[in-house]
Amino acid sequence: MKKPMPSTKNGKDTIAYLLLIIFAAILILIIKKDGFLYGSRVDWISQHSVIPDYFRQKFYETGNLFPDFAMNLGGGQNIYNFSYYGLLSPIVLFSYLLPWVSMTAYISATSIIIVISSGCLCYKWLTANEIPRKIAFTAAICFICAGPLIFQSHRQIMFVDYFPFLFLGLFGVDQYRRIHKKGMFILGAFCCIMTSYFFSVGCILTLLIYAAFVNLKSRPDSSLRELSKGLIPFIKGIAIAVFMAGVLWLPTLYVVVNGRGGGSVSWLSLIIPTLPFKALMQGEYSLGLTAISLIALISALLGKKRNEKIIALILTLFLISPLFLYLLNGTIYIREKALIPLLPLYILVTAVFLRKVEKTVNRFEIKKFCRKGILVVGLLLLVISYATLNCLLVNAKDELVKVDEYMNYNNPEKLSLIQKVLKNDSSFFRINEIADGNVTSNYVYGAHYNQTSIYSSTYNKDYNVFFYDVMNNPFVARNRVISVSSKNIFFQNFMNVKYVIAKGNATAGYKLIDQKGEYKLYENQNTMPLGFATSRTISQKNFDQISFPQGMGAVFENIIVSKEIKAVNAEMSPSGFDFKRIDLKENMPLIENQKNVLIQNEEGHFNIKAKQGASIEIPLDINLRDTVLVVKFKVSDKENQEDVDTSVTINGLKNKLSSRLAAYPNGNREFVYILSSNKKSDRLTVEFSPGKYEISDLEAYVLSAAAVGEAIKKKDPFLVDMKNTGENQITGDIKVRENGYFAITIPFDKGFDVIVDGKKQNYEKVNTAFIGFPIDKGEHHIEIRYNSPYKRAGMAVSVIGFIMFALSCISDRKYRINSRKL
Repeated sequence: MKKPMPSTKNGKDTIAYLLLIIFAAILILIIKKDGFLYGSRVDWISQHSVIPDYFRQKFYETGNLFPDFAMNLGGGQNIYNFSYYGLLSPIVLFSYLLPWVSMTAYISATSIIIVISSGCLCYKWLTANEIPRKIAFTAAICFICAGPLIFQSHRQIMFVDYFPFLFLGLFGVDQYRRIHKKGMFILGAFCCIMTSYFFSVGCILTLLIYAAFVNLKSRPDSSLRELSKGLIPFIKGIAIAVFMAGVLWLPTLYVVVNGRGGGSVSWLSLIIPTLPFKALMQGEYSLGLTAISLIALISALLGKKRNEKIIALILTLFLISPLFLYLLNGTIYIREKALIPLLPLYILVTAVFLRKVEKTVNRFEIKKFCRKGILVVGLLLLVISYATLNCLLVNAKDELVKVDEYMNYNNPEKLSLIQKVLKNDSSFFRINEIADGNVTSNYVYGAHYNQTSIYSSTYNKDYNVFFYDVMNNPFVARNRVISVSSKNIFFQNFMNVKYVIAKGNATAGYKLIDQKGEYKLYENQNTMPLGFATSRTISQKNFDQISFPQGMGAVFENIIVSKEIKAVNAEMSPSGFDFKRIDLKENMPLIENQKNVLIQNEEGHFNIKAKQGASIEIPLDINLRDTVLVVKFKVSDKENQEDVDTSVTINGLKNKLSSRLAAYPNGNREFVYILSSNKKSDRLTVEFSPGKYEISDLEAYVLSAAAVGEAIKKKDPFLVDMKNTGENQITGDIKVRENGYFAITIPFDKGFDVIVDGKKQNYEKVNTAFIGFPIDKGEHHIEIRYNSPYKRAGMAVSVIGFIMFALSCISDRKYRINSRKL
């Protein structure tokens, strides 16, 4: 008996997979370079490699897979403000099994695996669609080289980390058509939602469009009614997946609705079609394909096959219709990034077109010149070369993190100072790390490391307004999404910032207690406690009428209550915050060490023409160790280049106005600086960003630094019971001297339960952003607990979803058994 000849099919596929792996690995090695991490200096180092580590820390501390509250970030926020970064992502959850692997290494490794595996899955999916191997291989290369895939795998990973699960869902469509099993389809859709809820909408759309494509392919003459009927099983499957993911999307929907706003979009801009080039071919925040895909779409639109024409029409509409983009972006803005999940469909259309080209060439092949398909192979190599070049050019735009730079952010000397504080101080306190604040705004160095900074796409809006508009912290970034710790005596004292890690000086009132290398540890034992009570209140309406800068003093001395609540003892005592206006313009003629900058004073309007390294020094008649100096001025960048940010830095405090072309402009046209120092300081060092711009309406005020401490002493302190304070609960006691209000510097949100002396207490928003309630004279025991709004409902929905999934699998199994009997 002859042995069967070994099939070459699997062997050729194996070679294709190996070549794809090698190709992707070489690309990544070229992009990464020696001495760099596989991660960007933009967002990756401060968000995508850090926030998942925080999730893992919380799990190890509490054993809870479904936490409610993030006390350590942004003064204390709903944990679902961070769900965008993989709170319940299967990829992040798997890291919980690997405590010995750093999250930085884990995220880098999984990102590379996602790129390579997605490329291989793309090849397998295309061959399953009867695409010849060499064309499927070429198309898979185009997929790997698409602008966003590799680029976003080292910058904003949730843009692409769902792709393996999306392909699982696409395989599930084919599986259902073959053997009537929806399990793979449902699991693929479910994992897409859990991995990246924002892009899951595009993923679901991709699955449904592909299901329609497959139905039309098998039944090209189907009516619209028959096509809709054929989609019903897939729509049911999507519904089951959505139910299964309820524990994520339901509480997340709450924070998205309440924690992020979009820019204004005119209806005219939504209905006027646009050219397809930007969405299809330009860069890392779109599909990032090459011209061959545009040609493929046109060919399919002009072709004869109904399924190809319809899918090409749908995909073209997405490219030219701003309205579709607006809806895919959750009506937040019009951004091409929402099309990234549809990338496999554009690749499929491209592969179908290349298959047509191959058939056409083979039909008219002239053997003398095109022996063995040389023309086809040459064309495919051209497509691969162009795609590869496009990939390298796109990835050259990103700036990766140097290993030395990363080690500096996690400097052992800095970490030892932080660990010393966490070990020796058992009270509740907050700590600001301003040495590398722009990067470490989401770093959490231990269970009791609580900070005021936060950098998240969704956040507590009230806290953000308080941070920037009430306490006048400087805008250090191009957007106002990031709230970075800075040297602001009012904000730090009000927010219970007891410790500061810095490389230079700290604000007035902070004393140097330790130093290791260039890192200094400062302590202030007289900050405002976490919670406090006072009889001094002021209505929100009256507070809104207070002029600058007296509003900051009013927050310190009073508790600001809502309009509907009658103030208990409003404005009865004189203010200790006696801001006095001074004229800084008188000091302008005394400018020293002027470098690389020309300043023209035209009746109080200062026209700045600055080069790189521009700076001046202004002597003062005051000592910033004893005096707080508040400086405010307007900035106009009309004469500056429209793609250039404008910034002015005073004594290390930077304020930035983002360029007019910024994706998320901060609109910061009024720069405010709160200047003080723990050391003698009698001059201002002012640094200017390069460019041409105007400074006007200069105001300056001085205040005795002692006024801050005096205001704090008048408050009745809330003593936190650390033994009974945990993951989402704060417990403590307070002795109130007079009837008044209690306030705690935890941002106001729905979901809190306040228990005073064993009885539930209604709470409200006070001090423009925080939790507060009326309180009577005497001793009180207070408990504050938090449960994420809609989390319990989401868990119930998920349970129902998994029951539906089980029933669906049983139903499919019964159908297959009955089909076999027939």
